[in-house]
Amino acid sequence: MEVVDRVARANEAVGLARRAADWILEEHSGESQDPSLYHGHAGVLLALEEAAEYFGDELYLRAVGAGADALATQAESLDDCSPCADRIAGTDLLSSGEQ
Repeated sequence: MEVVDRVARANEAVGLARRAADWILEEHSGESQDPSLYHGHAGVLLALEEAAEYFGDELYLRAVGAGADALATQAESLDDCSPCADRIAGTDLLSSGEQ
């Protein structure tokens, strides 16, 4: 593959990543019922943090700040956050075989 082709493919990949981050921001940056990392709000915030770091876009970073505040408030209001903490930290994947 020629260098020009590689540069074009890299630029296309960056464009796709930017559009994906914009879609996440538009569709999923609101408050979620599920605070977990893998299926919920924490995962959305992680993706937006990565986008903010890569693209240097303050819009993503502001969404992360607001979302983190909302996530912290949501976690404080849970009666029992231990299952939530397990899912957020991924410790459920490292269980000792308990089902």
